[in-house]
Order: sequence, then C-alpha cells, then structure tokens
Amino acid sequence: MLGLAAMVAAACLGVTLAPATAQAAPAAPRLGLEIGSLAFSVQELGVASPAQDVLLHNLGDATLHVATVHATGRYTAADDCRADPGDAVTLDPGESCAVHVTFTPLATGKALGALLIASDGGTRSLPLEGGASRRAPAVSFDEGGIEFSPQKVGTRSEPQLLTVRNAGNAVLHADRLAARGPFQADSSSCPAAPGDKLTLTPGGSCVVKVTFTAPPSAGRQDGQLEIVSDDPSATRALPIGGLGIARLPALSFDQASLAFAQQRVGSASVPQIVSLRNSGRATLHVTAIDAIGPFNVSAGAGCPVGPGDVVTLDPGDRCPLFVTFSPSLPAGLRTGSLRLESDAPGSVFTLALEGLGTGGAIQVGAGAAGGGYVLLPGAPSNTEAWRERFEFAFRVNGDGTVRGKQLTSRFAEGGVSYVLRSTAIDRGSLIVSGSSAVFSGQGVVTRVGAGGAETALPGVYSFAVALTDIADPGVGLDTISILVDDPAGNRFHALARPRAQARLASGNLGVRLH
Repeated sequence: MLGLAAMVAAACLGVTLAPATAQAAPAAPRLGLEIGSLAFSVQELGVASPAQDVLLHNLGDATLHVATVHATGRYTAADDCRADPGDAVTLDPGESCAVHVTFTPLATGKALGALLIASDGGTRSLPLEGGASRRAPAVSFDEGGIEFSPQKVGTRSEPQLLTVRNAGNAVLHADRLAARGPFQADSSSCPAAPGDKLTLTPGGSCVVKVTFTAPPSAGRQDGQLEIVSDDPSATRALPIGGLGIARLPALSFDQASLAFAQQRVGSASVPQIVSLRNSGRATLHVTAIDAIGPFNVSAGAGCPVGPGDVVTLDPGDRCPLFVTFSPSLPAGLRTGSLRLESDAPGSVFTLALEGLGTGGAIQVGAGAAGGGYVLLPGAPSNTEAWRERFEFAFRVNGDGTVRGKQLTSRFAEGGVSYVLRSTAIDRGSLIVSGSSAVFSGQGVVTRVGAGGAETALPGVYSFAVALTDIADPGVGLDTISILVDDPAGNRFHALARPRAQARLASGNLGVRLH
C-alpha cells in the first residue's frame, strides 16, 4: 500500500497515484500419472511377463525434470522418455512419455512392488502386484500295468504298446526310460530332444513298445517300466509282469477238414469222429468246444471233462469229438467250422466243416417283411389260384444242371386275374438225389379285364419257381411253387401246389397245369 506521506505529497503536487497490484506466481512443473496402481496376471516362474505401460504427464506450466524412475521387488522399469539412456528426462508442459514395467517372479504366490518416480514436479509411488505359479510336466500312462501271456522260457514275446503322456503344463524331458527285469522298452518312435529319451509338449503323447524278453526260468516274472524326467513328482514306474513256462501244450487234429455226404434238410446225420490230440509237452486245457453253422459237436467218452466243462489232456493223449450235420432251409451246400479255445499257443483253433443239404422244404425269394417265404410240401399257400393256367419248361443237362426256357402263369390275386410272362430266367440247379430245383427271373405282368383284354402293369416283376422233391423227373413232383414280387420288392403273389405232374421228353421237362 502507498504510505500516508506519499499520498500527501502527491496531493500537494496534484498527481493521482494508482493502487499497487498483486505479484503473479512463478511458473512450475507438476508430475501426473494416468493410473493409481498396476496388476500383473499369474506368471510362470523365472519367465518375464509382457510389459505394461505407465504414462507420465507434465501437468504444470514449466519444464518437468525427472530425476529417477525405479521399480522395486521383482519388477523392472524402462522408459522411452529420452533419446539416449544417459540423457535426463525432461517434459515440456503438456507432454507425456511411457514407462514400461515387467514382472519376473522367482517364487510362487503374491509378489508386491512399487514404481517410484522422483522429479522437480513431485514424487509418485505406484503400487505394483503380481502372482506366480509353478509350471511343470507330469508323466502319465494309459494303463495301470502290463501283463504278458505265458511265455516259453528263452523265447521273446510280441511287443505290447503303451501310451505315455505329458499331463502337465510344461515340456517334459525324460533322460531315462528303461524296463527292469526280463523286459525291454523301446521308445525309438517317441520325439526326443538331444540328450533325452523322449520329449513331450503339454498334452503330447507317444507309444512305447514293451517286450517280455526271454524269461530266464519258469514261474512268475515281475518288473517295471521306469521314466526319470523333470516331472517334480519324481520317478514314475509302471508294473510289468508275465509267466515264464518251460513246456507248452499243443492242440492238433488228425485231419484238416471234415465233409459230410448229402443230408435231407430237417434231419441229423450220423456222427463223424474228429480226434483231438495234445501234441505238446505240457498239460492241455480246452476251455470251449463249439460248432459254427448247421453242425453240432459233443465230447466222446474218452474225453476227460472236468469242472467247468474243461477238457484236460496230458501230453500225447487223444480225445474223440462227435460232429453231426443238421441242415435247415435252404437246401444246398452249407459250411461251418469246429472251434476250440485252450491254453495252447494260438489260443483258438478251427477245423473246416461242410455238408450238402437236400430235399425237404425249400425257401425262395425274400418277402416284404424281409424274412423270406417258406414253402412246405403238402401245405399250399394259395390252392384256389391253381384253377388257372401255369406252364413252365426247362432243359435238364447231362451234368444235372438245368436252364429255364419259358414261363407263363395265369393266376388270381384279390379277385382279379393276372398273367405273368417271363422275359429272363436265370440258371437253377437240379439235385438228382433229393431232387429239388429253384429258378428265378424277371417278367411282365398284365391285368386281365372283361372279355379277356389285358392291360400291362408298369415296371418289371421278379419271380421264383421252386420244384420240390422230384421223385422221378418222368413221373411227377411233390410240390411246385411260384412267388411274384412287384418292382418295389414287395410280395405280390405266392402259391404252391402239391403232387404236380411233369412230362420229360428229349431232355426237356415241361410242367402244364390247368
């Protein structure tokens, strides 16, 4: 303020004095950070995290001079605030720059630290937080153990395959993979880094071949597969076992196959005998005896059958098996096998069986239900249809084969008359002993209207003709039958007639019914 004396003097001089103004504050820098703290995600031990950025701002109106930028704990800080690392950090008013912070944990659990920044515009401390987890590989096996079949002393088994996996979250390095005892492990197909037996990425797997190598003596042999790796749960071991045997049984038959003579369907043949023999040097135990196909088998009185129906044979002993042939529809060549299970090497043995079923009932075609249509002698399915006409001829060759030549059938279905005329007939077979034949083919069907006019039905129809029990080709048939299927495969017509008559002339067998 102006003093009183000055004011009086000024008044005397006639001078007006203005009041004095306040002095302006000097310009100054001010340090600012855009965030209040910084958190890092869980990081693998010993591995640096991706950098996170913190922006420094000069919020003042004078140049900011940063003296230090420093991170404490397991954190490091670097900045792009200077052109050269030796330069001082300066920021003009309104300018900013970034500080890059990384986290490198050395221990599991929470890790705290701080980003410290000192400047002439203030000091800031930014809290830092991160965590660490231990990443490690983990050996696992797909099986709980390996058990080999009995192996003859001094011989080598076929390898068993074992899948080894890395169930951990870090790369697995195994520097030792070996089998103890009379066993051997081969990991040559597994990926391996230099110096490793195998190297597996997380979730990776490979196959190890394990072999029972020449058991030194008879009896139980045990061992284990060991993998020494960087799995922190220490050495992993898988039990391995097998039985060494000094002598083995051997199953054999006295013939390579068994054939039956012709047998009428629906009946059983006279048993044929197959001799089973233990040609090995140890007791043979036969645990299952089965016949596959239209055959039956039973053990003879000379077979020692023990508890559980197990047949036991000492070395050199034999046992008779009785096999019968019981053919069913359709007639023709039937095959099967005799099947035995035992403790002999190979375990399962088979003997081929065959027989010829003849005569009896016959099955032809496949009906709409898919189960076929069975025609029985003396049991016609549609006798009233035979009031109409049926004509069929075929030639009998010298070797017993036959070939259909023509077919015309006039029949009734649902009160309507139809005519089937063949356009193609496939070869059939005539079995002289037991005498039956089946023919199949294709034809067209017409509907017979008033006055005898015929209207063709669309599509091609399939048919099958069965001649059953031809007692004497020159005399007659026990049954003659015909099946007709529509173009969609549905059964359109079926009929059968017992005691049909036939006429044989110059090698041609003709059938005419009215």
